[in-house]
Amino acid sequence: MRWAIARARRTCAIFFTAEAARLGPDGAIRLYLPEMAQGMAGSAIHPLMRMAYGVIGGNTAEIGHALGYWAATYLHVPLDHSATARTHDPLDVITGVYTLPGADSYQVEVDLLWHNIRAVCGLPGFASLAGSLDMVPDTPRQMAAAALALYAQTMDFSALHAVTGLHWLRTIAPHLDDPMPLYPVLWAIIASLIPKIGFPTLPTAEALEVMRQTPAPDWPAIFAAACASDDEHDISLTFSAYQEQQIWGDPLYQVVAARRVGLIT
Repeated sequence: MRWAIARARRTCAIFFTAEAARLGPDGAIRLYLPEMAQGMAGSAIHPLMRMAYGVIGGNTAEIGHALGYWAATYLHVPLDHSATARTHDPLDVITGVYTLPGADSYQVEVDLLWHNIRAVCGLPGFASLAGSLDMVPDTPRQMAAAALALYAQTMDFSALHAVTGLHWLRTIAPHLDDPMPLYPVLWAIIASLIPKIGFPTLPTAEALEVMRQTPAPDWPAIFAAACASDDEHDISLTFSAYQEQQIWGDPLYQVVAARRVGLIT
């Protein structure tokens, strides 16, 4: 079985690197990624990460490997768009998990994030909840703000992936004809991790403003601390937080990055 899986991964890598070379990185992403969008949960969205960094680095082979990684680890995220209760607020999907039957007692055999994602996505009612979100132009900004709030409140490893994941998706969005359908998939993945995070109390606007006013070192000091760390997630979070702050302008990104690398408490 392991040999067969390894062979499938090699086959995917060979195929997609060849396609990225043939079509160019932009063409390969535009052609293949929409067809694989609902498999984003595979390997806990690390194929999305690899693709984003391939785009940032302008590395055609890396983008091909990311597409192959995505295909080889494809993990379906169910979205039932026929749900009658609709919402424009991404937080409604998050808070809906708190009352989702079975979410408070789900069990997984290991601590791997994608196992937790798969377990919660498989709960009855999750597909309807995840599919209830109607996208509007402002939804990506709302998602970014909600993900930042979740991470600032918890500083949880799973919540970290909400901040970085939205950065990665925003990075590849210009290479898609319509990136909007990918956002509900990623948001469903984030929602599926709420039980693992421990059903945290979401911060009020007032609490977020207090956090936002916390004095934090300048970015160069945060970068230096992240680079000195032996935890790659320190570097990942710091870079994503910096990039997101440039877009959304929220100083809370700087606060959580400084806290992540131990410069403030």
